[in-house]
Amino acid sequence: LQLEPAQVTDAEINDAITLALQRRPELQAIAVLKDTTRLDLDLARNQRRPVLDFALAPGRDLGPGGIGTTLKAGVIFELPLRQRTADGRIAQAQLKLQKLDLEERTLRQQITTEIYDTASAINTAWQRYLATKRELEAAIVLERGENQRFLLGDSSLFLVNQRERATAEARRKADGEAAESALRLGVNDRQRVQAALSGLGFDEPEGTVPDAVAISL
Repeated sequence: LQLEPAQVTDAEINDAITLALQRRPELQAIAVLKDTTRLDLDLARNQRRPVLDFALAPGRDLGPGGIGTTLKAGVIFELPLRQRTADGRIAQAQLKLQKLDLEERTLRQQITTEIYDTASAINTAWQRYLATKRELEAAIVLERGENQRFLLGDSSLFLVNQRERATAEARRKADGEAAESALRLGVNDRQRVQAALSGLGFDEPEGTVPDAVAISL
């Protein structure tokens, strides 16, 4: 199976952005901090509220004239008078949430930009590959035509050699662009890189293709 380098589609870019925004550890860390800060904010707000507790306590009255088993009921009401500490914690938590929101928006934009930039680099490499492939195809056609003219006595060996050299140079350039496009696309196993190279007729000996550096979207 021969594999040509390929471009990244808009759908793949959108899927990569969605996946990155869901799984990037930086965003997950911010989400944890926001949850913790919201808990601190709720706790500080609770400290500003009055507290009303209803208490029941069973007992026994065993003294002279005692009535035996008793049940005592009471109401406890607490009204915080000094709320500066709670107000300070509320303001601090709110400020921290605002800061985390800003960091999250900035990070989301950075991640999205990184993915678009990566996709652009991949597609640029793919376009260069297509251009060099067309150049190779044209060189092959010209070489074959020159050979035909030589057989008919309408050309010279010098011109045939020139066409062969042009074809070899075009093949070398196309091989390089195919390899770069495959690597940029994240093809990190040797068989797929080999297939991309062999698609242009470049048969690299086993073990000479460098490990690809994969790029994620």
